[in-house]
Amino acid sequence: MLINPVYIDLEGADLTGKSTLLKTTFHESEYSKIMCFHDRGVLTHFIYNKEFGRYREDTTMWLEEVVKFVRKNGIILLVAGDIELKKRHSLRSDDCFKLDAILKINEAYITFYDKFLCDFENVKKIYVDNKTPYEIYDEARILYEKMFRKAMAW
Repeated sequence: MLINPVYIDLEGADLTGKSTLLKTTFHESEYSKIMCFHDRGVLTHFIYNKEFGRYREDTTMWLEEVVKFVRKNGIILLVAGDIELKKRHSLRSDDCFKLDAILKINEAYITFYDKFLCDFENVKKIYVDNKTPYEIYDEARILYEKMFRKAMAW
C-alpha cells in the first residue's frame, strides 16, 4: 500500500505516442492501479506557454511547479526525430496538428531536458523513433518500477 500518491506524467509533443504509452501501460501492467498517470502535466504548461509567449508572467511559477513535481513524482518524456514526426504527421487524416508547431515543441522538450531535467532522477527521456509501443513501454517501465519502489519506501 502506498501512503502517498505517486504521479507519472507522460509528456512530449503531439504525435510522440503519449496516449499510446498510457494505453499500453494500462493494458500491460498493474502500475496504473497503484500510481496515477496523466497524459501531460505541469511540464506541458511550462513548455507551451514559454514557446508560444503565453502568460509570460507565469513562466517562473510553472518552472517552480515542474521542480516541485519531479521531486516526488515522475515524468516520462517522449521525443522523436524530425523525420519520425514528419512521417507520423503524414499519416494523420486531419489538419488539426500543424507540423511546424509540433517540431518546435518537440525541440523545446529536448532542449529543456538536456539543459535542465536531465539532472532529475525521476525524469526519463525516451526516443520513440522506430520503436513499437511495447518497446517504449519497456523503457518506461524502468521509471515506473523505480517510482513504485520509492513510494513503498516512503
